[in-house]
Amino acid sequence: MCVFSRISPVLLGVLLTAGCNQYLTTRQLLDTDGLVNDRTPPAILSPAASGGGRAINQQITLQWSSKISAGWYIVEVASDSAFTAPITGSPFRVSAPATTLAVTLPDTIRYYWRVRANYNTASEYSAGVFDAIASTLYVYCPGSATTCDDTNLGGSRTNPMRTINGALAYARNNAISEIQVATRESGATYNETIVAISGVSLKGGYTASFSEAQRNLSTNQTKVSFSGTVLYAVNLTQTTNIQGFNFVSTGSASSIVLVSSCSNAFTLQNNRIETSVSQPGPSYGVLVQNSGTTPANGPLFTNNVMLSGNITTASSTTTGLRLENSSLIVKGNYIRSGTAPQGIANFLSTAAGLQNVSSTPTIINNVIIGGQITAGGGNAWSIGYHHNPGGAATISNNTIVTLSANGNAYAMGINGGSGMPTFVNNIFFNAAGGRIYYEWNLDDDAIALQNNALIGDSGGIHMRDQGNDAPVIGARDISNGNGNLNLLNDGGIIGLAIGANPRASGNLAILSNTCIPFINYAGDDYRLQQNGCTANEWRDLRYGARNTSLANCGTGSSSCGGVTDDLNIVTRTAVNTGGSPVTNASGYSYGAYEQD
Repeated sequence: MCVFSRISPVLLGVLLTAGCNQYLTTRQLLDTDGLVNDRTPPAILSPAASGGGRAINQQITLQWSSKISAGWYIVEVASDSAFTAPITGSPFRVSAPATTLAVTLPDTIRYYWRVRANYNTASEYSAGVFDAIASTLYVYCPGSATTCDDTNLGGSRTNPMRTINGALAYARNNAISEIQVATRESGATYNETIVAISGVSLKGGYTASFSEAQRNLSTNQTKVSFSGTVLYAVNLTQTTNIQGFNFVSTGSASSIVLVSSCSNAFTLQNNRIETSVSQPGPSYGVLVQNSGTTPANGPLFTNNVMLSGNITTASSTTTGLRLENSSLIVKGNYIRSGTAPQGIANFLSTAAGLQNVSSTPTIINNVIIGGQITAGGGNAWSIGYHHNPGGAATISNNTIVTLSANGNAYAMGINGGSGMPTFVNNIFFNAAGGRIYYEWNLDDDAIALQNNALIGDSGGIHMRDQGNDAPVIGARDISNGNGNLNLLNDGGIIGLAIGANPRASGNLAILSNTCIPFINYAGDDYRLQQNGCTANEWRDLRYGARNTSLANCGTGSSSCGGVTDDLNIVTRTAVNTGGSPVTNASGYSYGAYEQD
């Protein structure tokens, strides 16, 4: 007699059919419930088959569904969808009942994977994709794309994300220290406002291959535009380098780039910063606030182009770089303001290349240009370097220019401050002819003016001083015969008197009765003609006068060379030996190269 208890109706029927003395295998029993007969490939569980999964630190655990009928599983991983480029070890065999496989990937690219059971043929499998990343995310949106969307894009080198903000959002909570951004084709731009993250560097200038060899920071800057402020760099106290971008404001923006409360961990390098439209004002290419207490612990700005906009509102300001309560290093940049209209009575309009407000920076080897005043009058000012008021800044080896023939135009202007700024080895000139130096108050703290070249037109070099103790007409030696320049003060030659403790020596006053010995070429750069306006011996003034080739030059840890060293660390010579542009200059050259 056969006794069956606790048997399902279906299985009971099978047993009765088989008879009491016939034994069935487990496979036969499971076949009865239709489980073994399921011959479909295992399903992809993780990462999701549709993509978007990331192998963090180039490591990932692949997971698939269990198949009771499987004895083992075959897993393949490759860098191409045809699986002709498998990674080392692929295909992998995983014995059942295990349904996971940990894999280390050789590169930060997109990978393809598939899995099948031992009962499947080689063409029967489930497939998925994922992206391997390390500490770098990649961003590239093709120029042909009408919108840039990050859906199912992992940020690997071959499957980059398409928005900078998408990459920043992921980087915020993950171990990402760098985001590389490729330039879009045909002038297309990333339309975003960027809020930088402390410890995450942003690097543009790449092609879609992200090859370092093909990267170009000057001719292939990655364009990012926005209707307001394009870049916010706030509270950056961990290593953050932003380089290789063209930041463009396309609407009303008081500042194109805003830097606030940053330390020397922040570097702004090889970027072009500008606006494509006129601004109501104020307009600041870069505005820096409350960053650094000394140049050594403040940010570093190097090799950037910083341009502010043309302002349309009277009694406002346009400034290429404005510093407020900050101390930083500004080295090797091209800094230029836009134009400004005439101001309202007693309320000035100002166009200043660099404006220093209560700050103590080191400013070295820059070209600094104050833009034009579009209409004349005493309520409009154009100043290359404006100390208003500033601390004990060091301004050395720069070319400092004002472009305006209208309004009050000076290459530099000093207006108060508790510090004692030092101007050493700079070139000052007014490209429109006219005045070079302006000091608002004679009782301002003294400045040091040493080894500079002040170049004026046929009317001479003008100093304006509104103090109660203004110097009288006539020569007055204030430095024991050390060769101070004389300045023309509205009618006569006077000695240079600056503050209560004047410190001026070794300066050159270069006057031309026929021309200003400069030309503007390629829109941005100037050249100095060393031997008069007809000698055809030009010197580039793209940078100032000091050698900057030494490591860490200007940071306090290394010297930048002396007045008598040029960029090639060649000692300057004081005698001209011929008429060719490659021969020595007449006197010490003040460009970056003496061209020995």
